[in-house]
Amino acid sequence: MIRDIVIQLAPSLLPRRIGIVEDAKMEWLTENPTPAYLVLGMAFLGVMACLWHKRDVRFLYAAFAIVFAGVLIWLIDFLVVTDFEQMELEIRHHARFAESGDLDKIFRRLSSDFRYRRMDAVAFRALCDRYASSWPIQKMAVWDFEKCHIDPEAGRGEIAFSVKVRADWSRGEFYRCRAQFHREDGQWKLAGFALFNPFVNTNEEIVPP
Repeated sequence: MIRDIVIQLAPSLLPRRIGIVEDAKMEWLTENPTPAYLVLGMAFLGVMACLWHKRDVRFLYAAFAIVFAGVLIWLIDFLVVTDFEQMELEIRHHARFAESGDLDKIFRRLSSDFRYRRMDAVAFRALCDRYASSWPIQKMAVWDFEKCHIDPEAGRGEIAFSVKVRADWSRGEFYRCRAQFHREDGQWKLAGFALFNPFVNTNEEIVPP
């Protein structure tokens, strides 16, 4: 899907995308327009079949209208960044920085209220420094993002996603992560996270080795 390609290229494309949409009624269009594309695709096939059999120029106009509607939906999906998409982009930034070992960029992007278990950002940075110096991350993949709950008025949100880390301390297993976000200065910033087994005891937090 085009949207997935855009998300993958987010670090370079984000500055070009405009605005944040908070209207839940528009989420079907801005976060997952696939059903709309399917409807337009079926309509296009039906119109082209009628054009083939009846040779009526009005069906050609209808086909152009359907194509225009599809392009318009794509532009809206591309140009508008929802709260959920901004959180997803932020997680992808963190994964990219973790792979490159740039902890400074990661911690500059954290919420001022960040907590991991009982650690604040300072204590968590010390833990990350120890891991990075001895067992640096070689690869970090994140996928299958899901919105848990987002309250734009309160500036609080949570999303879930799958994550897999390849490093000397990891055997290549993947986890289901739930990440909490706080909105600060108009941006969603990571405020905490927890890891879970994606298959069994899925509500029981686990701690990597």
